[in-house]
Amino acid sequence: MKLIIFDGECLLCNRFMKFIDKRDKEKTFTIISRDEPLAIRAIHKHTLTQDSIFYIRDSEAFVYSQAVLEIMKDLGGLYKVLYILKVFPKSLGDFFYKLIAKHRYKLFGKKRTCSIDRPSVKK
Repeated sequence: MKLIIFDGECLLCNRFMKFIDKRDKEKTFTIISRDEPLAIRAIHKHTLTQDSIFYIRDSEAFVYSQAVLEIMKDLGGLYKVLYILKVFPKSLGDFFYKLIAKHRYKLFGKKRTCSIDRPSVKK
């Protein structure tokens, strides 16, 4: 299972999920917003408390920059080339992730509802 849990209110997060959904031709990812019951259970199960995107692949959970890199790797194609950024220290990637996340509503805006049209998100 490849489960992506994201902030459904953040426009940057919504755009990233649309980007993934459009390129996920096999529909291998399940994309849900953080307030869905499945997301709440998964976050609790994996003790994920950070304000981050979460990526759960099988039984392994990823957060922050690591989640983004793992998603891009699993998306395949040319996108997996971005996985090379893993050569940089995780702390550096997480620093920039958290910096953007802290100001995401000011920089990119906020929505009241998720705008992904994928059936797995609507459920």
